[in-house]
Amino acid sequence: MTASVSVAMPVYNGERFLRAQLESIVDQTVRPGEIVIADDGSTDGTVELVRDFARSSPVPVILLGGDHVGLNRNLARALEGCTGEAIALCDQDDLWDPRKLEAAASAFEDPGTAMWFSDAALIDQEGEPTGRRLWSIGRVDDETVRSLQGTTQGVRRLIHGGIWGSTMVIRRSLLELVLPFPAELDPPDHLVLHDAWITVLAYAHGDFVADPRPLTLYRTHAGQTTRALRDAKKGTEPQGRSASAAKQLTQDVGRSSLVIGRLQQHESAWAPHRRDDVRELARWNAHLKVRSSPRGPRRTWDVLAQAASGNYRRYGRGMRTALADVVGARGSAG
Repeated sequence: MTASVSVAMPVYNGERFLRAQLESIVDQTVRPGEIVIADDGSTDGTVELVRDFARSSPVPVILLGGDHVGLNRNLARALEGCTGEAIALCDQDDLWDPRKLEAAASAFEDPGTAMWFSDAALIDQEGEPTGRRLWSIGRVDDETVRSLQGTTQGVRRLIHGGIWGSTMVIRRSLLELVLPFPAELDPPDHLVLHDAWITVLAYAHGDFVADPRPLTLYRTHAGQTTRALRDAKKGTEPQGRSASAAKQLTQDVGRSSLVIGRLQQHESAWAPHRRDDVRELARWNAHLKVRSSPRGPRRTWDVLAQAASGNYRRYGRGMRTALADVVGARGSAG
């Protein structure tokens, strides 16, 4: 039996591209059960457009919000309003390949699937293809996809970003882990982008299904809101990839601590076959905390203990990184 899919779409002043996106959703070969739109206090014609579209839409359209709460809280409002077994995250300015929800719904026939995602083709503001793909920007390659099927290596990498939310469909039960979004996800700093937050928690909740087809057409234009979206427009990598080693280490401690803290609060949401993987993420977090700790005798002993346990080999470049940490080059590339 095909899983029911809801669409969760946060909107803000999206009048320019919104109708085309809505039309691409209702033109799916497998239509969603509902489109849940959360408005973040738009001041253009967005709300009127949604109401007009809803009057003739073959798919129920639910409009929520209207007050300004910010991007992540508005997304949370849309997610919480969904009732389907699976939820497709949706940007207001993209376009969907007609086969997208058919592919996603098929993946969720397996009760172990926590998240489905696909590649996306970039288009310009006029809808013309640019010849670029999101997976290449996020450095999602075949090796990354394989690692997501059964090791934490890919997840440790994707905590920096790489899988875009607008290409994801998640199981609704994942919301127990994902929501509420922590304040650290909010702009301007975005310690963790909501895409990466969802990705890592989805790994703990079940299996991934990756579709290499570009089933989302990802529109790039001047009105996009987050740093990651602007980076994609410019063809650069997500925030964090070009940071100095010391800054990267500090960010990784913060990111992994956020994830581990949330997972420890909701152990019942872990998939049974992911329990060892979650514990591995916790060990990585402990390793990062040692590496980022203040210099002194205690840190030296802790570094040596981490080296003896094999963690420097497991998470970095082995004794090269350990020796650099001992002599005080904290945050050396690992």
